[in-house]
Amino acid sequence: MPLSFRTKFPPATFAPMKEKRIHQSQLRELLERRQGGRPREFSIEYCKRSTGELVRYPRAVLSSWHSKGSTINVLPVGQPTPRKIRRCLITRIDGMKIYF
Repeated sequence: MPLSFRTKFPPATFAPMKEKRIHQSQLRELLERRQGGRPREFSIEYCKRSTGELVRYPRAVLSSWHSKGSTINVLPVGQPTPRKIRRCLITRIDGMKIYF
């Protein structure tokens, strides 16, 4: 291995991380999947607009889409009311990172 001309140590090698990612446009088909006629559960992570805090729901189902697809209603398992989430604030779905 060749040595760096500035130091006597070999250059650092970094293994690229293979993280599964999906494009934001694929989000709708992923969330609307059904299993046995019922909405399929998924895990979701999003950033709260007011505080910047990351919120995670390990188990949730899609209730509905609103405003031409800019917001979604997600019902976390075990909670009585759905949460309204802006689609652009979703950071992860089923462990996959969302990119634009």
